[in-house]
Amino acid sequence: MDVLQGIFPEEVHFHVKRYPINELPPSEGGIKEWLNDLWHQKEQKLSEFYSQNSFSSEAVTDLKPKPISNALLLACLFWTALIVFTFYLIITSMYVKIWTIFHCSIFIILSFVSEGIQQLEVTLFNMKSKKDKGVSKLN
Repeated sequence: MDVLQGIFPEEVHFHVKRYPINELPPSEGGIKEWLNDLWHQKEQKLSEFYSQNSFSSEAVTDLKPKPISNALLLACLFWTALIVFTFYLIITSMYVKIWTIFHCSIFIILSFVSEGIQQLEVTLFNMKSKKDKGVSKLN
């Protein structure tokens, strides 16, 4: 409720631990017991935190950010260039201006006339499906 009132905590602590799949119990009952044990461990750590106002001195690994891959850089470069080129065409080409205004007008009209382009697509798909079912019944 505090968050809805704009009151946020000064600190947020995360405890993340990865468990390999082969360490997990194979049965549903085993999973339930294992999860209950984890829940009790979590509650124990929280009670220690509330009493000591800090977590126990467990080993904290440095989380180093992964280097950005070349594919990500290439994708960012591509999309940036595409956006810049599109704006360039809109500014310089009368045909692109007309095309853009035409398509924006269609989307605006569709939003007022129907429930939007998505609903129009669904309606057309349903009509096509009914038509296809009718054709298959005739054959």
